[in-house]
Amino acid sequence: MRLVVDKREPANFRLPLVEMGFKERKLKAGDIIIGDMLVERKGSTQFVTDWFSGQLDWQIRNMFKRKKYRPAIIMEWEDLSKIMKWLPRLEKHLDKLNWRVLPIYKSDGREQTLAWIKEQVADLRKGKRLVRDGIVNPYKGSKREDKNAMRRTAAITALSRLPGIGDDRALKILNQYGTLSVALKKVHLWSKQVNGIGTKTVMRASKVINYRF
Repeated sequence: MRLVVDKREPANFRLPLVEMGFKERKLKAGDIIIGDMLVERKGSTQFVTDWFSGQLDWQIRNMFKRKKYRPAIIMEWEDLSKIMKWLPRLEKHLDKLNWRVLPIYKSDGREQTLAWIKEQVADLRKGKRLVRDGIVNPYKGSKREDKNAMRRTAAITALSRLPGIGDDRALKILNQYGTLSVALKKVHLWSKQVNGIGTKTVMRASKVINYRF
């Protein structure tokens, strides 16, 4: 049985696992290794932040590079009040990830996560497999395809963070204008040329795009 915890995890998370004889080291990907499962631990607020910044995409990609492990995510819903406005989109994104990419386990917080780890270790000692088969690697392909996917994701993420835009509208805008630079130059035309975008949204986005530092 193998249990490894990233040494950068807080002490109040690592110490309760001492009785299980875990190893402590700096992991290149993920936060916890249980047998052949590589787990990234995320709080709900951190998940949203990393989702918008592109950090989550990078972390999942990095986990899939460790071919001897099967990746998973455990989500800790510590304070939903902080992410209520993002919750519908977050749930949709989680369902899509969980179905297409990797298992996502949900937890109410640190204590439940620790209990979940102990359950996984107990199952492992009984010889049970921890992660379901059939996980799809969304990043498998040529380096050129990977780079194009990263650029596409970066462009959508950058545009989606403008007020009133979001992922769906960002994709519509980029499909209309082809590149991020052209889309930003033609922000004044969005309400006329892109379905679902009104003049108020254009005004709010324009203020950010044209903000002078």
